Amino acid sequence: QNPDCLAFTNSGKAYVGTQCGGIAVGMLDRAQSTNNGQQPAPSHKAAGSAGGGISNYDLAAGLPYSAPYSWRLVTGPWKMPLTAFGHGLPSNLINTISAGPNGELVAGTDGGIAFNKPASPAGRPPTSWTFERGQDFPAKVLGLWHPPQHWQSPSPETLESLPMEDYTTAVAYSDQRSPSNDQKHSSSQLLTSNSSAPYLWLAHRTRGIDVWQYSKAGTITNRLQIHEPQIGNYVTSLLPLPGGAMAVGTYGHDVSIITLPGAANQWKRSVGGTAPAVREPRGAAPPTRQQLASLAARLAETIKDGPSKPQPAVVALSDDWRTEGNWLGRYGKFWIDLDGAWARHGAHRYGLLWGYGTPWVQFRLRTALPFRDVVRAWIGTASAANRNSLELPLPFAGLQSANGERFSATPRRQSENDDHGEVYNPLSQGPGLLFTLTVPRGWSVLSFYEFNDDGHVGNGTPRRDYRVAVSSHPYSLRGLIQRSGFRETGGIRTRVVNFAGGGVWKRVMVRGPADVSIRITRNHSFNTILNAVALDWAAEKSPPYFESPGQWWRSRKYRRAWVAEEAVAAKHGYYSMRSLAQATTSDLCGDVANLLLLQRDLDPAEWAGFSSGGYCMLERCLTARHTSSSHRNSLSMVCNYRLCRFQHYESDLARLGLPIPREIEQKLRWKGRFRVFRNGGYTQLAQMAVDGAIEGKYTHRITKGVPQ
Repeated sequence: QNPDCLAFTNSGKAYVGTQCGGIAVGMLDRAQSTNNGQQPAPSHKAAGSAGGGISNYDLAAGLPYSAPYSWRLVTGPWKMPLTAFGHGLPSNLINTISAGPNGELVAGTDGGIAFNKPASPAGRPPTSWTFERGQDFPAKVLGLWHPPQHWQSPSPETLESLPMEDYTTAVAYSDQRSPSNDQKHSSSQLLTSNSSAPYLWLAHRTRGIDVWQYSKAGTITNRLQIHEPQIGNYVTSLLPLPGGAMAVGTYGHDVSIITLPGAANQWKRSVGGTAPAVREPRGAAPPTRQQLASLAARLAETIKDGPSKPQPAVVALSDDWRTEGNWLGRYGKFWIDLDGAWARHGAHRYGLLWGYGTPWVQFRLRTALPFRDVVRAWIGTASAANRNSLELPLPFAGLQSANGERFSATPRRQSENDDHGEVYNPLSQGPGLLFTLTVPRGWSVLSFYEFNDDGHVGNGTPRRDYRVAVSSHPYSLRGLIQRSGFRETGGIRTRVVNFAGGGVWKRVMVRGPADVSIRITRNHSFNTILNAVALDWAAEKSPPYFESPGQWWRSRKYRRAWVAEEAVAAKHGYYSMRSLAQATTSDLCGDVANLLLLQRDLDPAEWAGFSSGGYCMLERCLTARHTSSSHRNSLSMVCNYRLCRFQHYESDLARLGLPIPREIEQKLRWKGRFRVFRNGGYTQLAQMAVDGAIEGKYTHRITKGVPQ
């Protein structure tokens, strides 16, 4: 999941850098890529873990069907290397990757740069990856919670040969040579084997740009450094221009064009009317009946064979960048904690709990490492207008209004918990945040929200890049200190980065009953923040909006019987290619939807890899109206819910005549009572609930777990 950067070599290899899963290397299968778009994606194994690698089907579904790839994954250590040079990747957090003029590759990570040289003309295979750390890496080693004993920093001469900084944001090659008159003024012409004096540009987060000039023999002959005041110190992107110039994107200093001494200003010349027309990207075409049948057969095979390995307790889902702060009726339908949302008695800050499952969810928030510090609750803007700031439940907003606060039409508040990390050395380890909560029986979706609201202010706040580990086994403080790896058994890894322009909901599926821990590592950022943690049932229609909790639990018995019946049908070849070949497109869409539902119950880990591409294919069928109108709305409802397109999901509910959770929650109002909020919407929900359990849904509780 989360592919973040992409590079191609002249041989057709694809290199995909992932946010926290290393580099996926794709080899083009030319035997299958000559069918003029009619060959479906191949059924090979996933190339990475669900917690940050890259799923083959997800990637293949986004590529042309005429370009199938076979994949392998190159990963690095989760523990920081202690040497300036070494073999392999220095980190699994890949920020950028670029191909050089002779086929070499360079990747930038949060822990240095990595090189990979191509195969020689004699046919010798390519070398393995090698890495170089930055000049600030000794401070990171000495800043570990338990630094290695008797460790010696490299010599000053060695440090001077390294990049200025460990954290690399962008890499690019440029050429000093001016293009001749018979060449098109295109940056793609710069990276040729005939290039003279190529430059390697390495952009960083706090120290500007390194520029290394290479000889034809591949040795570094000159080193330049570019930083304040020309471009600032935080560089985000690089784009080579004709003649050796470089376009530099910065954080807060706009875009600059840098021309090195001796380079030409060809980028300033107008191309005129000879430039070819730019082909704009087109939307993906609806899948053919053969592609749907192939997908259904592949899903049936995974169900027929059963899980290939024991099912994990935590499964990563795709990120949600669409919903932003509009969470009411979409997240937290069972339980949510809005961190730091309630301020009382001056400096004392409290979180706001919301959801009918509040009485049964116990949680705790503390620093991930045992610093002599406490987790702080912080209200940045009490009445926010930014759509990325989280909405406030209207009963709570009414309570605050009664106390003199004023809100806009949609009450929002920018609040968060943080680890007070800004007072510590940014190159030291910790403190980080550790959130532990109880999860009820069954599969649930655990989500947490991150929004870097002051990321454009400066003073270090843009530098927020977190490593996250979610585990079904609670962390112990002693275990955290002694454990050298990044994750625990049964957990997943993910990453939160580039979340200043918009908030992101990070989502995982967890199997209960269990205690689940979310560990957010500061990773040398300004500090560690957390805006909200939510828990929902995995079903599209969850209680108490569509049925009472008791009715929902009783219906699970019939659901298990249906799952068993369909699994038997899959084992006996009901979904074989021969039978699917006779089905219509509408029937195939229904079969794919049923098989995805079966796979979610029987093999959630495999379902997480198939679901994104599978539901996207179904959505394209719905857009092209390849399904019958009788079940188009119900199928659209499932697809939109799984793809986090909640506005479309709510429109589908309205067409089906079903309750809309968001509308129900938006009708609730403060009625003067502290414990219970009553109105028509509440009464409707109370009739669906049993034993008064719905009271917790609209109760502001200040008992267990609060204050934080």
